[in-house]
Amino acid sequence: MLGDQISDDNREAILVVDDDHWTRTALAMVVRSAGYRVVEAAGRSEALLAVEVEPIIAALVDLVLENGETGAEVAGELRRRGIPCIAISGNLSAVGVPRDDSLFAAELIKPIGVSDLVEAFGKARKR
Repeated sequence: MLGDQISDDNREAILVVDDDHWTRTALAMVVRSAGYRVVEAAGRSEALLAVEVEPIIAALVDLVLENGETGAEVAGELRRRGIPCIAISGNLSAVGVPRDDSLFAAELIKPIGVSDLVEAFGKARKR
């Protein structure tokens, strides 16, 4: 999947991490409509591979992933690589988002609109 996403496109790239294919696809459409290039990942291993081969400026990270992975764990790995992260979920209060500013620059509840996304990217880029 990742090999198909690498391109010569010079727009800044956003990593979208969500285990649900359809949700990830919908989020990617919103990110593209905001003017960014998208790299998609279904979980931790794909996300870490993506940041090794692509210059990523920020990541949207779902808080609940498959196989026991959590968005907080993925965000921690990405933050250690200097990539700001935005938490995404269908219900932030039900998931118990860690309020640790070192992990997430912003939090968004699905569905996500372009204006909310642009605002969150602005916060993430200031980090």
